[in-house]
Amino acid sequence: MEPNHSRTHRGLRRVLLGALIGALATAGTAGAAAVIDGGDVKNGSLTGKDVKNRSLTPTDFRGSVRGPQGPAGPQGPPGPVVLGRMTTVRASLSVPAGAVESVTAVCPAGYGVVSGGWTTVGISVAFIDRSFDGASWTLGVDNFDSPVNADSEVFANCVPRGQAMIVGARDRDARVDAAVTARRAMH
Repeated sequence: MEPNHSRTHRGLRRVLLGALIGALATAGTAGAAAVIDGGDVKNGSLTGKDVKNRSLTPTDFRGSVRGPQGPAGPQGPPGPVVLGRMTTVRASLSVPAGAVESVTAVCPAGYGVVSGGWTTVGISVAFIDRSFDGASWTLGVDNFDSPVNADSEVFANCVPRGQAMIVGARDRDARVDAAVTARRAMH
């Protein structure tokens, strides 16, 4: 027969071991019971490596999952071939020191503008660079604070009407005049 203290130690060891196993099991359960949702995850931090393969279904994606590609549709009509028929129109203006002016490159009759641009030499500010009517390109030049003239040029790339072109309002002159008048009033 063993002494009492030896049995007591063995019993105590069993109780402590059982308590430790129980504590670990409870801690594991408590950790697993915590649910991670979208509020716990920083946007953009999850990648495909963070998701278990085959754990997501199409219903998890709100319409971003595509099915197989469908059959090809019928051939569309050929697009316009106008690059060989594109013409560039230029207009230039020397804006005096202390002045605010505009210059417009106008496409030929039957043509519309697809793009435009400008250059200026001097100490000036371009404040209009666009098409207002689909048939021209306008440049506004503010040379008010300059002691020298600003030599400016605007160009419009034009193609026959009915092709891809810029569509704009038809009141170009009034809109340009209003922009120039407003710019002059700033000084």
